[in-house]
Amino acid sequence: MDKDFLIETSDDNWSAKAEAGSGTPFTFQLNGKDLLIIEGSGFSSVMHEKSSEPKKNRLHESVDGLSRRIEMESNIPFGSEPRIRRSLDFYGNYCKVICDLELFHLTPVEYVSIDPLNIPEVPERIGIVTMPTAGESIGEIAWTDNPNGKIYSSDKPFLVALFEFADGRVLEIGTGDDIWRWLSADAEQDLDADFSIEVDQSGVSVTRKILTWPERTMVERRTRRCKWYFAWSTSPITENTAAATESFNLDAVPDKGTDVVRLDFLKTDFPDFTNVIAGESELPFPCFHSTSLLKRMRKWIRSAAGSAPGCRIELYNAEPHLCDSAVHLERGKKINMLHWDIMSLIDFRNWADQQLHKNDGGFAIIPPAGSIAASLPSMNK
Repeated sequence: MDKDFLIETSDDNWSAKAEAGSGTPFTFQLNGKDLLIIEGSGFSSVMHEKSSEPKKNRLHESVDGLSRRIEMESNIPFGSEPRIRRSLDFYGNYCKVICDLELFHLTPVEYVSIDPLNIPEVPERIGIVTMPTAGESIGEIAWTDNPNGKIYSSDKPFLVALFEFADGRVLEIGTGDDIWRWLSADAEQDLDADFSIEVDQSGVSVTRKILTWPERTMVERRTRRCKWYFAWSTSPITENTAAATESFNLDAVPDKGTDVVRLDFLKTDFPDFTNVIAGESELPFPCFHSTSLLKRMRKWIRSAAGSAPGCRIELYNAEPHLCDSAVHLERGKKINMLHWDIMSLIDFRNWADQQLHKNDGGFAIIPPAGSIAASLPSMNK
């Protein structure tokens, strides 16, 4: 591999290596041990990332050192020369991944495989949260101790998978906010999907084929994008203890000289048209994909950063939900598009932390005690 297409980056206790055009384009290490490997996306055993040629591999780091992005691109040098692009955004103990698979002309395909994963160690236990419907509460974590064989197999993706290891490390892998894309097979006649988690003595394999054809088929020009994320912890997550909170008022900011302010996200009046939608029902909590909510929240953070430099803001009882509103995704021509707002919620948290950090402050989200979110590494930065 040409050294120009090798990237290595690290921060505190983790490191990552990216190799565009490789059969293993990305490897992530925690405490010096391989934790997660992306084994390459593709359309068949031939039209696959392992056969691709690198075109781009770039690393961008923020001036404050809090965030970084890796951008990767490679082309498969056969037929219509499909392109595979991937971005990985790191902040704290969280990484957001966006994977694009692009066909430019008629191309023979067998499946659309999004970033199959290898975890090169057998965990002590695996927890799965299955995919709920819009507005339905996120189900309990179903744990399997001493896992072996096929732990998960479905035509639907898992919402979240947790892997706990003997040394206390925890790995979280989650489906992205674009659930409607991960469920593409539901809208495609005669097509299927294949999602699985399988354990053997060498570790764990995660398969995510959003579309499978009964036989090799010529497919027209199309771009398939899917988002997912992973997060990690060096020790099991301990829920934050209850703390006295104040009502959250979007029209009031902390006073100058305030060190810490603890606000209850559920005790506020949210802008119109921001609530989670389930079918024709409106639920009493907001969706963080709502543009009007994010605009109002960002304005409040900027004001707070200016009025109370050095203040740490803790926002209690905020958690992700599934929502059906296409309006929140600015897809006005559609009515329903199933998504969940965990990525947008985390993106806002990280952005707010970065803004407040400029004045020596900080920002954290504290999920409700006892909720699934409270036990996720991604929600406990």
